[in-house]
Amino acid sequence: ELLKEIRRQGKEVMMAAEKRQLPVEVVEAEEIAREEVLVKRMNEERRKVREDMQRAEEEYQAEKAREEAERRKKAEAQMERTKVYSATLIQSIYRSMVARKELRHLAYDVYRKHFDPKSGAYYYEDRRTGATQWLKPPSLGGYDVDAKDEWMQITDIEDRVYYFNPKTMQMQWDKPEEV
Repeated sequence: ELLKEIRRQGKEVMMAAEKRQLPVEVVEAEEIAREEVLVKRMNEERRKVREDMQRAEEEYQAEKAREEAERRKKAEAQMERTKVYSATLIQSIYRSMVARKELRHLAYDVYRKHFDPKSGAYYYEDRRTGATQWLKPPSLGGYDVDAKDEWMQITDIEDRVYYFNPKTMQMQWDKPEEV
């Protein structure tokens, strides 16, 4: 095929030379034709390679854009899931806090705190059942019920009388005016 094209081009070179009235030998015309055909084919091949490279670049950029769009879509979905999880977590924590506060207020109504003069310790009474316990009820959490604001007469180990207010934690030897 290449040889046929070179021969065809050689004839054209010969005809062009005759029109211009230039003396050209067949071998010289074939050499000129071979060079022209090879240059033409080389240029066509370059053009094809450039087109292929440009197409490949466009496909690569399109694939890269698709991947970036997919990555962005996944990141946005993850961000949305994180927002929903965070909101749910905050709501859960808030609800727990409100529930603990409500439970604590209910516990304030249920329990009374008393002072036992013999042991020198506080105990808790359940108003509903009358049951008593030495340990603070867990439903109070870090808070506590106030003890009754009253003065108690207590005897120490040497049988001396003193007065103690469990609410204010005050102690005195003299009898308070309120008693």
